[in-house]
Amino acid sequence: MFRASAWHAGTRNASLEGIRGIAIGLVIFYHAFGGAGANSVWTAPVAWLAASSWAGVDLFFALSGFLITGILLDTRDRPGFLRIFYMRRFLRIAPVYYSFLAALFLISRFHVKWQSMHLLWHVFYLSNVSMAMRDSGSLISHLWSLSVEEQFYLIWPSFILVIWRPRRTMAAIAGLFCLLVGARQWFGLFSANNYVVYGLLHLDGLLLGSALAVFHRCFPVPRRADRIARAVLLATGSILAAELVQNHGLIWWQWRGLQYFNYSLIAIFGTALIALTLYTDARSGINRVLAFRPLVTLGKYSYAMYILQTPVHAELDRLQLRPSGFGKALAYTVLVSGISFAGAIISWHVLEKPCLELKERWFSYTRRTASVPAVERLVSAMAPHEQPLSRAAAAGN
Repeated sequence: MFRASAWHAGTRNASLEGIRGIAIGLVIFYHAFGGAGANSVWTAPVAWLAASSWAGVDLFFALSGFLITGILLDTRDRPGFLRIFYMRRFLRIAPVYYSFLAALFLISRFHVKWQSMHLLWHVFYLSNVSMAMRDSGSLISHLWSLSVEEQFYLIWPSFILVIWRPRRTMAAIAGLFCLLVGARQWFGLFSANNYVVYGLLHLDGLLLGSALAVFHRCFPVPRRADRIARAVLLATGSILAAELVQNHGLIWWQWRGLQYFNYSLIAIFGTALIALTLYTDARSGINRVLAFRPLVTLGKYSYAMYILQTPVHAELDRLQLRPSGFGKALAYTVLVSGISFAGAIISWHVLEKPCLELKERWFSYTRRTASVPAVERLVSAMAPHEQPLSRAAAAGN
């Protein structure tokens, strides 16, 4: 038996913002808590979780793949589709990103510690290439994940247009996923861990999130989809928890061989979490937790918080304000979170909100476009068209 999947925009968006909030909380916990030791059996699990919290980035990837691919599917038949998509993406990402880089450039003129940054790589969204080649410990090395996303979305809209048909798209995503896993294993033979992590071999979450977006919109959903999602979530979570306990954390820089499949397990876990929010009632426990206002608020400001948190941590560390000891490390994590949150609020009101308003005013998908560029007419002619999708695109992307 099948049923059409429900889509409650307000509730679902709140739940997805909550997932964003969890992701940014995990990333800050990973960077700020760092290697703070645990001196008892009660504090050890917290330290192991902190060592594993880099996985928040992979949760971001899965959520981004789901939301952005959903937008592409919902709007691919609209006039000026590619131009509007890229302009909206630019206005969402670039103002904060380049303002941050400009500020770093000015600060680096008189700040000795920051003068070693290779900003040119970051200007062209090649932070991940720089990390793979240089093994850099730069205080802006965290921008690698934004580079991976932007490189992915540079080609993904054309992929959706050219290859579009639901089954064909799902098959292509499955093929790309297998190719990705195989290439990662091959690089692992040469202990090329940097290329595995920072190159385009870390797309598991983006691909699986995209696959969920296609499935959610274009295929009948099994009546027990919520149970399937919950079972997958429990199975992958149990395997990852066993790895965490056995190795005292998900220590990615020590992974070799079959351990590289942990990247895929993390992506499956994140995608299953998104699916569970979609296929359970709006009043279910999982959606109530994810719609918890503090989590939703963190999700709203997560982009600027992600950009700011590592430099904030690095500067506090330079000033020798980073304490040792478990309890003080937790307090320090709260301090880094608070400063990053305050900076993100300023960023939201000064840059992000005005740019989002501009995005809706000049590049709205509902605004009529006088003409369609020739390249889009050509690509559209190559891509077989389905019936237009009725669900609204997720807000804020």
